[in-house]
Amino acid sequence: RAVFTERAGTIWVGTEAGAARIIGGKVFPIASPDPVSHGSILSFLEDREGNMWVGTDAGGVTVFRDRRFRNFGRDEGLPDDLIRCVYEDAQGILWAGTNGHGLRRFDGQTFSSFTTANGLSSDVILSIAGDSHGDLLAGTPDGLNIIHQGRVRWLTSSDGLPDDFIRSIYTDTDGSLWMGTRRGLAHYIGGRVTNYTAADGLPSDLVGAILRSKNGCLWVGTLKGLICVRDGRVTRPASLEGRREDAITSLFEDARGVLWI
Repeated sequence: RAVFTERAGTIWVGTEAGAARIIGGKVFPIASPDPVSHGSILSFLEDREGNMWVGTDAGGVTVFRDRRFRNFGRDEGLPDDLIRCVYEDAQGILWAGTNGHGLRRFDGQTFSSFTTANGLSSDVILSIAGDSHGDLLAGTPDGLNIIHQGRVRWLTSSDGLPDDFIRSIYTDTDGSLWMGTRRGLAHYIGGRVTNYTAADGLPSDLVGAILRSKNGCLWVGTLKGLICVRDGRVTRPASLEGRREDAITSLFEDARGVLWI
């Protein structure tokens, strides 16, 4: 009954049984409970703000406005809805870590996969980062994967890591890597690994979030609180002594130098 192409290129189609959109050659019917998911659709109009107005034969007029969030799921190329980590590299490519389907690479248009078939040690991705050489780093339950121009090499406990379960990765200002595992904190520099555990002052060997602050402290979040590593020494801030058992899951420092935990 009606066809309309909006400015962004999406084609809207009105039928006797509801409306649909055609995006990139794929048809996406408007799903219930939207009022234009059924009934006869007679007309479309896009206003100057980008809103889409849809006229029907018995259900009045409906307006579609841009949502603040765009969701990506199975229909857009992701294997499932569980995404453990996300990272944008220097080329603007978005990488998503899945729970059993490896890495998904998004170039702004389509998703492609990078899995054990490409050399990853595991298809379960726990953490993603980039190093000072422009390589992509992927933490898995079976070690760190260093991806250089599509080729993968592994860093595991056989190379000195305290554990192969790489929960977090942080690239420091000197180009070295810090990794949080279930059995301590690992520092990788110049091909050598130095480990920090409870014996060195960590409140817990289960390490998560890592962040270098503007004052030079390397903040490390563990299952039992937050500590600072500076010049190889582990200390706990006096202001946090009353919160020794907090499980730290994420860290962020804002433009004023305030640490959010």
